[in-house]
Amino acid sequence: MGDIFGAGVRAAMLATSAIVCCVTAQPARAQERSFDVTSQSAATGVSEFARQADIQLLISARDARGKRTQSVKGRYTIEEGLRRLLVGTGLVVRSTGPRTYSVVLAHGAGSLRSPAADREQRHPDEADIIVVTGTNIHGVENPTAPILSFKRKDIERTGSTTVEDFFRTVPQNFGSETQFVDNSQSPEKSGLNTSGGVGIDLRGAGAGSTLVLLNGRRLPPSDFGAFVDVSVMPLSVIEQIDIQTDGASAIYGSDAVAGVVNFITRKDYRGAEAFARYGTVTDGSLRERQAGVVAGETWGSGGGIITLEYTQKNPLLASERDFIEISTVNPIGSLSAEEEKYSAALSLNQTVTDRLTFSADILHSNRNTIRSQNTGGQFTVKTAQNNWFVSSRLDYEISDRWNAALYVDYGNAYSTNRFSDDDFLEEGQRTNRLLVIEGRTSGALFDLPGGNVSFALGGLYRKEAYDVGKDGTLSTEARREVESVYGELLVPVVGDENSVPGVQAFDVSLAGRYENYSDFGNSFTPKVGMHWRLNDSMALRGTYSESFRAPLLENTNGGRQIIGFVRPVSQLTVVPPPPQDPRLDPGYFSYVFLAGANAELQPESAKVWTGGFEFAPQSVDGLKIEGTYFNINYADRIESVGFFDVLGNPAYLTFLELNPNADTLADLVAGSEFFLNRLPFELTDPDISVLGFTGFQNVSTRQISGVDMTASFNWKTSSGTFDASLNGTYLFDYKARVTDTSEPQEQVSTVYRPVDFRLRGSLAWSLAGFSVYAAVNYTDGYQDNLSGLTDIPIDSFTTIDLLLSYDSGDLPQISLLRNTKISLGVQNLFDTAPPFVDTADGLNYDPANATPVGRLLNVRINKSF
Repeated sequence: MGDIFGAGVRAAMLATSAIVCCVTAQPARAQERSFDVTSQSAATGVSEFARQADIQLLISARDARGKRTQSVKGRYTIEEGLRRLLVGTGLVVRSTGPRTYSVVLAHGAGSLRSPAADREQRHPDEADIIVVTGTNIHGVENPTAPILSFKRKDIERTGSTTVEDFFRTVPQNFGSETQFVDNSQSPEKSGLNTSGGVGIDLRGAGAGSTLVLLNGRRLPPSDFGAFVDVSVMPLSVIEQIDIQTDGASAIYGSDAVAGVVNFITRKDYRGAEAFARYGTVTDGSLRERQAGVVAGETWGSGGGIITLEYTQKNPLLASERDFIEISTVNPIGSLSAEEEKYSAALSLNQTVTDRLTFSADILHSNRNTIRSQNTGGQFTVKTAQNNWFVSSRLDYEISDRWNAALYVDYGNAYSTNRFSDDDFLEEGQRTNRLLVIEGRTSGALFDLPGGNVSFALGGLYRKEAYDVGKDGTLSTEARREVESVYGELLVPVVGDENSVPGVQAFDVSLAGRYENYSDFGNSFTPKVGMHWRLNDSMALRGTYSESFRAPLLENTNGGRQIIGFVRPVSQLTVVPPPPQDPRLDPGYFSYVFLAGANAELQPESAKVWTGGFEFAPQSVDGLKIEGTYFNINYADRIESVGFFDVLGNPAYLTFLELNPNADTLADLVAGSEFFLNRLPFELTDPDISVLGFTGFQNVSTRQISGVDMTASFNWKTSSGTFDASLNGTYLFDYKARVTDTSEPQEQVSTVYRPVDFRLRGSLAWSLAGFSVYAAVNYTDGYQDNLSGLTDIPIDSFTTIDLLLSYDSGDLPQISLLRNTKISLGVQNLFDTAPPFVDTADGLNYDPANATPVGRLLNVRINKSF
C-alpha cells in the first residue's frame, strides 16, 4: 500500500510502539494533603477540590444541579477528602485512572440522570467508562442532546446474542438492512448489500443515514460502502450502547442525519469471564452456538482487556415455514445464512506522565456465510468478510481546566462474494479503507454565574478509499479526502448562583463544522440546542440541526453504463408514443438508458428539529419519563431509477428525452465504461426514440416526523427488586417524493416501510441471585399497498420474550460453582408467525417489519474467575 494509508498506518504503529515501550508505571501514592474547601454548589465545590488535590475530577452539569457539597478542611487522603466532600449529596466518586475521577449520581437517586452517570460498576476495582455521546467537549455531557442509553445489564436482559438481535428490540430502529431481507425484496434496499450485512436504520431514513461509532470514533463501511455492518461486532465486548436520535453532523460530520449509534466497550476490567451459549428454534433447522472469553487486568498506571468470541449458525430454510410459497418459478432457499464468525477486541490505557495518557482500541472480525439465493435461480452465495479497526489516542491535560487530544484511527473492511451453482461462476472483491487523524482541545473557557462555559475546537483529516474488482481484476479505485474544522460551546446561562423559581438552570449549546471534500466541494453544518430545567423534577430541551450525507464513492466512481433495448410502446405511458420505427416490429420503440455512477452528485441534506421533556419526580424515587418530538426534512436524496419503471411513472417524466440527437448519445457513450446493445443499430444512431437517465441522482426527499416515549421505574421491596420500562415510537408522517417536482406520498404503515407505532415494554424481578425478565414487542397493524388497487389490512405483530437466570455469586462452597450465572431464555414465547403479506417473491411476510424465526430457545452459562 503505497499511498497515504500505508504511510499513515506505519506511522501510527511506530508511534504506538514507541509509546508502549517508553511508558513506566507511576502508581498514585495514598498521601495526605491539606484541604480548605468551603460548603458550596456542587459544580464549584468539585472544581475547587480538584484544584487543591491536583487531580482531574469530572462531574456533569446535570448531576451537579441543585446540590451542595460539604466543607473539607484539614489533612486527608484524596479518597477520604472526596468522601467527606460528597456526604449527603446523593453523589458518589469513581476512579477512572491514577489521578482521574468521575463524580456521578448514586444508583437509584430520584433525579434526572445522564447516560454516563447511570452506569454501574461491574467489578469492585473496575473503573467507570468516560465516553460521552453527543459532544466533543472532554468530560462534559451535553444535556440538550436526546440520547437513549442501554447499559450492559439492559442488553443482557433482552436475551440478545448479537448486535442485530438487540436492535430488533429497539423501536426507533427500522429493519431495512437485516439478514432476513434480500436485495430483491424491499424498495428501500440500496441493492448494495451483497455480503448479507446488517445495518442500523433509525427512523427508516436509510441505513447509511445513521452514523455508527465505536467509543466515539467513526467505523469504516462495508461491502459497497453503503453502511457499517454491525454484525461483525462481538456483543460481549459492549458495555453500553448510546443512541442519539437527532441530527449530529455538526458534531461528527457526514452520515449523522437520522442519528448516531455509539458502541462503548468494556474497559479497565479485572479478572476473567468465560461464556457458552446454545440456541435453537423449536421448528426448523436454525441452531446457534457461541463461546467467548473476556480477560482484563489493571495496574497502577493503566489497564487492558481482551475479548474473544466465536459464533456458528445453521441456516433457517424457507421450506420450514408454512406461510412461504415455494415454486419452481420462484425458488427460495435459505431465509438466513449459514455463518461462522471469529471476533476479537483489545482495549489498552496507560498513564505516560502525570498529564499524558495513551489509550487504544483494536477490533477484528472474520465472518464467512453461505446462503441460497432467494430469487432468480438456484445460486449459492458465499461471502467472506474481514474487518480491522484500530483507534489510538493521546490525551494531555494542559491544565486542570483544559485538555488536548490526538487521535489516529485506521479501518479496513474487506469482503468477497462467490456466486455459483454446480460450478464456480464469479468472485467479487470489495475493500473500504478509512484513515482519520484528528486533533482537539477542549475545556472550560471562563465562569458565569450559571457555571463554566465549556468549549471544544478541533481539526480533522480523513481519507476514504474504495476498491472493487471481479475475479481478481480491479475495476474501480476511488479515493476521497476530507478536511474539517469544528467548534462547540456549552453555555450555562442560569445555574445554582443565579437561579430563580421556574428556571433552576438553562443551558445553550452551539456547534458548527466546516468540511472540504476533494470530490464535491465543501459544506457547513450548524447545530443549536437548549436545556431548561424548571425544577428538580422537570426539564425541557430542544435542538435544531442541519445534517448531510456525502455520496458513496461507489455512486460517484462506480462507472457508467449505457444500454439499448427494444421495448413495447405499451410500457411508455407518460409521454406521447414515438412514431413507428420502420426498422422495428410494429408497436415497439428504441430505448437507450444511462445507468450507474454520477460524478456530479452532491451531498444529501437534512434539517432536523427535536423538542422534548424529562420528568423524574423527586416524590417518586426511581421513576423517569422522557418524550421527544422529531421532525426530519431530508432532501437531495440520492436515488437510482428503475431502468423500465421510468417509462411508466409520471414522476419520472423529466428523466426522459425524446429523439435525442446523435452528439448527445456520442458523448454519453464516450463517458461510459460498460455497453450493452440489444438494438439492431448503433447506440449513437440519430433515430433513437427515447433516452432515459436512470443513474444515481439527487432527486428524492423524505419528510419524517413522530415522537419517542420512554419510561422506567425501579423499586425495592422485601420480596425483591423490580424494574419496569417502556420504549415506544409513533410516526406521524413518512412522506416521500421520488423527484423534487412530484407530489409527496404518505408511506407510513405500508409494506417495506416503517409502521406508525412500535413498542417494547418489560418487567424484571430479582432477589438473592434469581431474576426473571419478561418483555412484550408490539408492531401496529398496517396496509398492504403492493397491488396498487385497494389497501388490504395487515395484522399487528406481537411477541413475548422471557429470560430466567440465576447468579450464584460467592455463596457456593464448591469453588467451581462460584460466580456462575445460568440463563434460560425464549424469544417469541408463543411462536407467533409474522402477519401475512401477499408479496410477489412468495415470502408472504414483510421482512422489514417482522422476522420468520419463530420461537427461539437459548441457554447460556457465564463463569467469572
